[in-house]
Amino acid sequence: MGSCVSSQEAVVISNETIQPDKSEKSGKNDKQDDGVVIKANTPWRNLGYEVYKGLMGEELFREKVEEFEKPLPPPGLFAQSRIAYDTTKLKLVFGAIVLVKKQRATHPVGVGSEGIATIVSNPQFPACEFFTPGTTYPVCLRHSTIKSVDDVLIDFCGGALRFAGSDEMDSPCDLIMGTGPTTPLWSSQAIFDAVRANITKDLKTYLLLGPDHLKANIGGLRQKPESFYDQRYYSEVIFDFKAFDEVKRYVRFRLLPTDGRPETGLLSEEVQWQPWINERSPDETLPMDYLKREYKERVSKGPLDYKLQLQLHEPKENDPPTILQVGREWDEKTHPWLDVADIKMTSLLSPTATERLKFIHKNLPASIGVLPAVSVDDPNVVVQIRNDVYVWSQKLRKNRSNKLVPEHLTSYLIRVETGGQSGAGTDASISITLTGTKGKTDMIKLDKWGNDFERGDVDEYSVEAMDVGEILMVHLHNDQGGWWYKNPDWFVNKIAVISSSQDEPFEFPCYRWVLSDLVVFEGRATLPFQEQPDAVKNQRIFEVKNRQEYYKWGNQEVYQELPGYLQAATHADIPRDSQFSDEARSTIKEDIKKAILKLGLGYLMTLFDSWDNFDDFEKILQSLNRGRLKIVEDDRWMTDEVFGSMFLNGVNPNIIQRCEKLPKNFPVTEEMVKSCMNRGTTLQEEMQAGHVYIVDYKMLEGIPDREGTYSTQPLGLFYVNASGDLVPIAIQFFQQPSDTNPIWTPSDSQYDWLLAKMWLRSADSLVQQVNTHLLETHLVMEPFAVAVWRQLPSIHPVFQLLFPHLRSVMAINNFLRTGFVAENKRAQEILKKGFKTFKFGMLSLPDALKDRGVDDPEKLPKFYFRDDALCLWSAITSFIKEIIILYYKSDDDVTNDNELQAWIKDAHDNGFLAGEVGDDHGCPNGLETRNQLIHVLTCLVFTCSCQHAAVNFGLLDVAGFVPNAPSVMRQPPPTKKNETTLKSIMDTLPSKSQAAQQVALGYVFTQFAEDERYIGDITHSLLTGDEEDAAMTRFQVALQKISDSIKARNESLELPYIFLLPERIPNSIGV
Repeated sequence: MGSCVSSQEAVVISNETIQPDKSEKSGKNDKQDDGVVIKANTPWRNLGYEVYKGLMGEELFREKVEEFEKPLPPPGLFAQSRIAYDTTKLKLVFGAIVLVKKQRATHPVGVGSEGIATIVSNPQFPACEFFTPGTTYPVCLRHSTIKSVDDVLIDFCGGALRFAGSDEMDSPCDLIMGTGPTTPLWSSQAIFDAVRANITKDLKTYLLLGPDHLKANIGGLRQKPESFYDQRYYSEVIFDFKAFDEVKRYVRFRLLPTDGRPETGLLSEEVQWQPWINERSPDETLPMDYLKREYKERVSKGPLDYKLQLQLHEPKENDPPTILQVGREWDEKTHPWLDVADIKMTSLLSPTATERLKFIHKNLPASIGVLPAVSVDDPNVVVQIRNDVYVWSQKLRKNRSNKLVPEHLTSYLIRVETGGQSGAGTDASISITLTGTKGKTDMIKLDKWGNDFERGDVDEYSVEAMDVGEILMVHLHNDQGGWWYKNPDWFVNKIAVISSSQDEPFEFPCYRWVLSDLVVFEGRATLPFQEQPDAVKNQRIFEVKNRQEYYKWGNQEVYQELPGYLQAATHADIPRDSQFSDEARSTIKEDIKKAILKLGLGYLMTLFDSWDNFDDFEKILQSLNRGRLKIVEDDRWMTDEVFGSMFLNGVNPNIIQRCEKLPKNFPVTEEMVKSCMNRGTTLQEEMQAGHVYIVDYKMLEGIPDREGTYSTQPLGLFYVNASGDLVPIAIQFFQQPSDTNPIWTPSDSQYDWLLAKMWLRSADSLVQQVNTHLLETHLVMEPFAVAVWRQLPSIHPVFQLLFPHLRSVMAINNFLRTGFVAENKRAQEILKKGFKTFKFGMLSLPDALKDRGVDDPEKLPKFYFRDDALCLWSAITSFIKEIIILYYKSDDDVTNDNELQAWIKDAHDNGFLAGEVGDDHGCPNGLETRNQLIHVLTCLVFTCSCQHAAVNFGLLDVAGFVPNAPSVMRQPPPTKKNETTLKSIMDTLPSKSQAAQQVALGYVFTQFAEDERYIGDITHSLLTGDEEDAAMTRFQVALQKISDSIKARNESLELPYIFLLPERIPNSIGV
């Protein structure tokens, strides 16, 4: 691609373009108007760059151009979901315009003509299907301006060409073109920007979004052109060109008058410096529809001849990143325009026939293809969005035009999206009531031909009802009917309503079950003390009171010394909105049985003997179809370096802490570890330097063993060697030193040291499963979840923010309590011990790392959990802060929010206030500042998503190879050195049946749900609004950068740390 060169030339006087004498193509005579003389052949220049530099400065100009010319990043984590999200939003926006104005959303009033297109006999472009030399096609051409309000005003002109007659429904080729060789609509955000500018009327801010944006607008805008006919119309899309020779090419099209007459209406230099000033002069005499009149008159006098041309580009390795950017031209010197067809428009179409014309962006022959859109920033996304929006808008327009609506009624388009999970659809009868600022409709039955409300479907209903003004709420009613064998419950994703009396659509994000009746608030959240209609105030109070009847605190004695929980004897007793979406969930035992059968491990369940060697353990993993575990390759798991990494980057990174002084009950001497110190320093010096770390499993002291198994309460000492690796240097099995409780070191025999490490890993595995995972993520989150549903209405911003993160925690905890904790006395004791020492501050990642002395990457390198988690913590904090300050303008707003205060107090009083001394575990019982609220919410969101993912979803990678993290030990730990053999290790490790159960349990706990939503996914977000969307977009960008950074780092690691890749982090605790 060459430089941006415009082929446009015209004669310019003041704000008007004067066409030269038509007898003189070159226009040799000067013209004079109001005393201003302009040379006739003065070429027109697009001053967009100069204007931008002059108004915004050279530095910003360079910055914006560099940004524009950057290559598109590869498709991100949220690319396709964001395209779908933006498309739906724009469909609603343009649908509202259609319903209100009863016409096209853009280019609403046009003038049309019909004629013949003849493909040139000797084309200079490669042979292809459709554009066959000499072939003729009937064609229709529609001209219009975007707004179609006043042809005198500055506006774009359009020329839409379809290769079909006016009576034909379908067209084999539609080319939708506009004035200007480039277009400012090159991303979904660019479309939103244009829509917003149209609403706010702030055209100056819009036009000055960037130099290329301004230049594209100036190139396409016209002021008082003489005719639609003398314009050049360019395709707003770069297409894939598929010739018979199969050479890769891209193509652009343009339409122009055959005689090459000058293009009129190009903006003068004066107007280019302020194109946002757009008003009709009081002295103007031209009629508002003069362009349409002029075109009609011109066609009536005889045929109008046009040329359809194309430009081709063959991709090259040195192509600039902007080669497919519709905001930049292709240099005509290297990309000449080639004739495609001669078009002769012979007949004027009636207004009705013109209105009936359809132009579909994807109506294209096989030789022209739409390039796939990889993201919302890809220019190719525009044609995808515009096509979907146009097709939908056209359907609305057709339905609207066929109905005569009484004056006292309003037309509504109700769009209903049923959920995609199992059982979401219903055969029951569904009705809706709309409540607005002017009143409330009667109940409206939603019914159309065919099956309504099927799983994953979107149903649309056009109805007439009283005008309720701005719609505040919708009331959905499920009559619980339908077929007797089918559950009538109905899961609703979202409701959207477009009213013919309102300019903008109304969205009602729901993502809940409709069992009988459900009221859904519209759109953006509000705080209880903010001004709002009485109907909304009353409903938010009623909603909370109603929920408190179903969400009650549990009070079973067995769980008295644990965090508060939801009262529900079984999963079926949990309110429907908080149940699992997976109806197949039963119990942990049943899931393990299913996993054993699925993995083909059934034969092992009958074998209670020991394995012969370590390689035999790997046989269990062959049925997982996931390749060989990296820790098993080359026996990495046996090395001290990999062993040490498990305490940093395994599934329990929360235990290790800096050791500045040895505990008295862990008498490690200099002599014991001297050989491990490779910096030539002493143990004391290394402790002072921050190179020594410790793990202590004292909490396991006094915990009874299960029959036939043994356990320890070990301590482990680690050293960061000169290579930056954390390696074990001393292990003691029990808390109290004695002659039968020696300290084991790397200097011991190979099998002694290997078995000692296994005992430490076994203790760590138990603490990880019960304390780190179950207590410190699952159980401590449940009080906040219960309190959210009990105290916050769905219109509250904190409810909307936490909704995706606390959604399934009550269900999975019920699952674990009834299937694991209730009958496991050992687990109960560990949980109670852990909760006694738990403090809310432990959920604050930066504080927890600092308290444990593991926050310094210089002293403790290769701690990838810490590094990745801190990046995620920062991104979450920034996102939550953006949302909170949208609603809470001051600290007083926080203290005055009675619903918010009720939420945190309920969680405090019923979730954490336990025991005779009234220890509240540091949980706040009130919130006083915005920063405090942001911090609390960050702790909750991070724990439910990132922390849980880190300590759970790597379980199979870490413990799938059983010797690396044995869940049980079948022989007591050794009391003397030099007695361990391979056989004694095999007899100590889990038996064949126990190993199979360990792998099956790891498999169950590490499966992502089919309908899993990952952090940053907005497809099921309750948060609504432009600012909220912008905050979420920035959050997604931050997550993408984190993902890219992790992957780049992992490329050089033997054991990549993947557990905190954002695309692997579910929003909520669901397993």
